[in-house]
Amino acid sequence: MKAYIEMEASFSRHITALSEVRHKVNAQQRNVDHEESELSNFFEERLAQLEARHDAAQYKSHPKFTSFRRKVWNVNHEGEALPDEPEDDLVISRTQSVSLHCPITRQDLVDPIKNRNCGHVYSQAAIQGVLATGGKIIARGSKIKAVNCPVAGCSAKVTTESLEKDREIEREIKRLKLKKTQQTQEDSDDEDVEDL
Repeated sequence: MKAYIEMEASFSRHITALSEVRHKVNAQQRNVDHEESELSNFFEERLAQLEARHDAAQYKSHPKFTSFRRKVWNVNHEGEALPDEPEDDLVISRTQSVSLHCPITRQDLVDPIKNRNCGHVYSQAAIQGVLATGGKIIARGSKIKAVNCPVAGCSAKVTTESLEKDREIEREIKRLKLKKTQQTQEDSDDEDVEDL
């Protein structure tokens, strides 16, 4: 996973340096053949600057790494926070991109299902209802229906084939329900003690 993240970061730095070379060429409007060595030097210098600013430890905060780490942790510690993160951090980091509320019903998620095309999560019955009533056949002769993702600003398509159970969100919902039940029980026990 670390090698993948490093490769992704290196690729991104190369793209940045190349786009700056392209910008320089477009701005100068000169004959590129005469300046090939100058442009090559500029690219190498810019890439070296970007490499120098790169923090190799940043992979620890990369979304793919944190997601992978949580999944590995959950194999034996389902519903527990990672040892080096606060208990509520799991919800905060996960809900930055995924809410625990269905974007269609605006209620708590029930049977969470994720669209692989964009990562948005819906209640299963709600998105299936949208597909059944508003789906358009996406190709002539096909029986596959698609709708635009109901999340505002998202242009991804939703099809039955692009949906998958979101086990991570499902576990999080169960963990929060259990925590709420335990809190309610503790509050009830405190009230019983006060009545005595």
